[in-house]
Amino acid sequence: MSLTTTGEQIFVSFQLVEPPRISFLTVDLPQRPIPTEKILYNVTIVAAHRDVVLFKVRSSSGSHYSAPATIDYFVYKASCGSSCRPSMLLLPAQCCERRNMSIVHYPMEIILMKDSTGILSSASKEEASFIVADLSWECPESQDYHDRGRKEFYMYVLWSGSDKWTVFKNLHIRGTNGGRDLEWWCSDAVVPYRSRSLIWVDYYRGVIFADMTDQENKPDLWYVALPVDPVEGNPYNIEGYGGRGYPHRSRSLCVTRNGIKFVSVDHQRSSNFGVGQWKWTHTFRITTWSLHDDGVTWIKEARLYDNMMG
Repeated sequence: MSLTTTGEQIFVSFQLVEPPRISFLTVDLPQRPIPTEKILYNVTIVAAHRDVVLFKVRSSSGSHYSAPATIDYFVYKASCGSSCRPSMLLLPAQCCERRNMSIVHYPMEIILMKDSTGILSSASKEEASFIVADLSWECPESQDYHDRGRKEFYMYVLWSGSDKWTVFKNLHIRGTNGGRDLEWWCSDAVVPYRSRSLIWVDYYRGVIFADMTDQENKPDLWYVALPVDPVEGNPYNIEGYGGRGYPHRSRSLCVTRNGIKFVSVDHQRSSNFGVGQWKWTHTFRITTWSLHDDGVTWIKEARLYDNMMG
């Protein structure tokens, strides 16, 4: 049991099982006599790794439902045996400076999102041993947000045992062709890798690796392009979907016992999304890749066409 910043009680239990079985996180808000669908709206899982889960709880800051919402972030660590009890920690708030469209700086609390925030569980059995990291970026003041230009990357990091966030600004990312490979880069997902790295994934372009083992210095970041034909220009309204579309429906990057895998399902259609789709006549194909030990080279493992299935 814990309390939100507004004093509301929150009860959490975590049924942790080995993959590929599904673990369950149960959240109870006893002071809110609201239907389940409302609880699902007010409680959202942001990130998970091994025995730790980062989730947010939205609560009203006043007596009226229309009052401004307060968002709290909790990290729950499941029990790893009789020697380690489960624990839950309310993360400290962190303000940052953002620019609006008029390039005016204003303070606001950081918002942890699924597509930009990751969590790492330490290999240690110690209670609440984890790292939370959020990667953000902005364009320099002399450039408009929707124009092409060099991005400035920064990261907010919270290590377990600390009562405040650490901010790393002006991060250098290796392997970006002088920053040109990141002109239209945007994160679609964050994947934890073992107990030392987080991977920010743009399914249209490539991934950013971050080594999170050093608490004293800036994390080491490097870029690896995905084995796909990158979308030309801004993918904001690709395929007419609005926004960035839904690349996660046909592409996935995951970590297995043997390393990092990338899967791409490409459809033949009139679009610039896909891998050479006018060079073949099947309805769709599935290609799997693995990342070489050198950390930069993708090796094609298999390719299946629609007529090879069923």
